[in-house]
Formats: sequence, C-alpha cells, structure tokens
Amino acid sequence: MATFSISSLLKKSRFGVSDVAAGIVQQGLVAVFGFLATVFMARGLGPSNLGLVSLALSISGIATSLSDLGIGQTAIRFGSRELTLGQKDKAFKVFRWAFRVRILQSLGVSLLFLIIAPYFGVLWGNANMVGLVRWSLILGILGAMSHIPNVYFQAIRRFWLNAGVAVFQAAVSLAGILLLRTNHWWTPLAVLQNSIGATLLGTVAVLCLVPRQTLIELSPRVMRKLAEVKMWFKAPSVSANESVDERPEQFSRYLMVSSVIVMVYTRLDVWILGTIKDPSAVGAYAIANKIVLPLSMVLGALSAALWPRVSSAKNQQELRNLFRRTLAMSALLAIPAAIYSLVGPVLIPILFGVKYEAGVLPAQLLGLRYVIDIIVCPVGIVGYGFGMVKIYPLINFAQMLVMVILSVSLLKSYGAVAVALGILLADLLGMILSALILYKRMKARSLMEDTQF
Repeated sequence: MATFSISSLLKKSRFGVSDVAAGIVQQGLVAVFGFLATVFMARGLGPSNLGLVSLALSISGIATSLSDLGIGQTAIRFGSRELTLGQKDKAFKVFRWAFRVRILQSLGVSLLFLIIAPYFGVLWGNANMVGLVRWSLILGILGAMSHIPNVYFQAIRRFWLNAGVAVFQAAVSLAGILLLRTNHWWTPLAVLQNSIGATLLGTVAVLCLVPRQTLIELSPRVMRKLAEVKMWFKAPSVSANESVDERPEQFSRYLMVSSVIVMVYTRLDVWILGTIKDPSAVGAYAIANKIVLPLSMVLGALSAALWPRVSSAKNQQELRNLFRRTLAMSALLAIPAAIYSLVGPVLIPILFGVKYEAGVLPAQLLGLRYVIDIIVCPVGIVGYGFGMVKIYPLINFAQMLVMVILSVSLLKSYGAVAVALGILLADLLGMILSALILYKRMKARSLMEDTQF
C-alpha cells in the first residue's frame, strides 16, 4: 500500500519530479565541483586565510541580498502567472522591471559597501579585509546581472538549461582552483579573483541565452520615457487572479522587509564568529557549511521547482492539492537528508584535515537545520498563495531574535556550536509558526468556500 501511494504520488507529479531532478542534478554537480575546490582551498589556504575569504564573501552575499530584496521572487510569482495566462508581453514587462531595479540597486549597494569597506578591517582586526571586501563586491554585481535571466528560465520551467549554465560555471571555477594549486598561488585574493572570473563567464552565457525582451525594450515610446526615473521602479500592471490577493508593489514591499531580515540573520553567524577575532574558527565553520552544501542544494532545487507552480495556481483548490503532493515529496526527501546530516560531517577531518575537526558538530546541527527547511519548504512557498507574505516578516524577525540571543549568550562557552544551534532553533521556530498559521488560513478559506457554496 505504501509503495502504491509513493508510485501514485510520483506519477501525478512527474513534471515536478523532473524539475526537482534537474535542480538536484545541477546542485549535485555544482556541489561536487565546489566540494573538490573547497578541499584544495582548505588545504592550500589554511584555516586563517580561508576564514578571511569566508568573511569577504559574507559581505558580497549581503550586498547581493540587499540588491534583491524579494525582486526575484516577485518576478517569478507574477511572471509565471502571466505566462500561464498566455500574456507574454505582460510577463516580459515583469522581467524587465525586475532586471532594471535589481541592477540599479546592486550598483547602489556596492557603492555603499565600497565606501565603508575600511570599517570591516577594523571590525575583524585585519587590514587585508578592506581589499578583499572590495573585490568581493564584483561578485554581487555579476550575480544581479545573471539573476533575472535565471528567474526567467525558472518561470518558463527550463530547469535543465539553467542547470547546464550553472554546472559550466562551477567547472570553470574548479579549473581555476586547480590552476592555483598547480602554481602554488594560494592567497585569499587569488581565490576571490578566480570566483569572479568563473562568475563572469556564467553571467555572459546566461545573458546570451534569454530573449532580449526579458532584459530591455528599445521601442521609440520607451526611449522617450528613459528620462523618467520613476518609470524604472514602477511595477507593471498584471492580470487579476483568484489565488493572488496582492499587487506586485505590495508583494515586493512585504517580501523586501522579509528578505532584509532573513539576509541579516543568515549572515550574522559568520559575523558573530568574526567578533572573537579568530579567523581559524571562521574557517572551520566555513567547512561545516560546505559539508552540508548538498542539503542546501536539495532545498534550492525543491524551492525552484515549487515557486512557478504556486505562482501559476488559478484557485485555492489547486494550491491545496499542490501543497499535499509537495509536502509528501519533501517528507520523503527529508529522510536521506537527516541521515546525511549526521553521517556526512564525520568525514570533515578525513577530507579537509584534522585542523578542521572543530567543524563536525556545527555541521551536524546545520545539517539538521536543512532537514527542517526541506520539510517546511512547501509550507513557506504555498503560504504566499494564502496571503502570508504579510506575516513572514514577523516570523523572520522572531527567528532572528532567537538566533542572536542564543548565539551571543553561548558564544564564549561553545563557539561555533552556539551559532549553529541558534540557527537550528530559529528555523524550528519558523517551521512551527508557519505551519500553524497556514493551517489556520487554509481551514478558514475552506469554511468560507463551503459557506458560499
């Protein structure tokens, strides 16, 4: 009976399974290449220099998140729906709006971090951080340029094409690391420059693959309005739909607040560790994050496949059916994920060296965190179809408070373990709150529909 149920689930969701498989293949190959690169980096750079690279990349990650602020998810949500309704012109307007806003925000945020870079050297007690932070900002700009084309492929469900570009970029990055290893060019700056080169090639490839209408429209009417700055930020009008009770401006506004909070609390782990001014601790923690990267890849693949489907749902009943199927799939994925989260980190001393052994327990805690996230993924994304975009900022803020309070209070005694535990408990809190609120909203909508009927 159990076998039949699983087979039936996979048959009904065969296209979804294919998209998730594309994401897992992509993320798997990227993870393998990235894992090999990290092994070479860890042994070549050592814990201290690897810690410097991790701190610099954390700034780049923050700059990338600040330039997004939910723009990408808004584009997927409304662009996918317009494509489902056959409104290609409106879909392209959504993507163009997202692209120009993302680029302008990326340039503004990068300029800000470029100016305040010297303060990071003071904060972490290393003058070399100034140059590393400034170089890392290039990654944020390139990431913004390639993000909306990736969103387009996600919206039209061309996951395999997107996977090919991502794998190509990861392979180039690994080739660069092997070049550094062969010539013994192990410096934090050389590693960053290698990442920039690989990202640049991937960005050029993805920009060449998308239709021009996705990025820019050079009609005479548009040319006359280029001087109107407000036009660049104004969201386009979209079609009405039963399952969407908000406009792009409203959706992106709430998502922006939520994105800022999530960005801060997911980057605070490295920053809090950085305050103890021990780059080797940050290096060991970076390895802990790297060993659980396959779980992050599975979560990303599941999320990428689910977003356009939730966005394309025409009514509440479609959302409920999608939620049931996806929740069952995520529960199945969580089983091997839980096993890996406990067993995988044990390999850290073997793969990266005994000097990184301190990352084993933090890695196990971070792995369990991803197990929770995989289970709750359908809850989080389907929740947008039930108006929970207005609730998520409050949930995310509560998560951030839990993470910060636990991490700071236990940091001196437990170090990286305290930070990982704070993240685990924060995500557990988010899962409980999101599930309870979504259940209540789904039940209320169901009762409302029965009354109307």
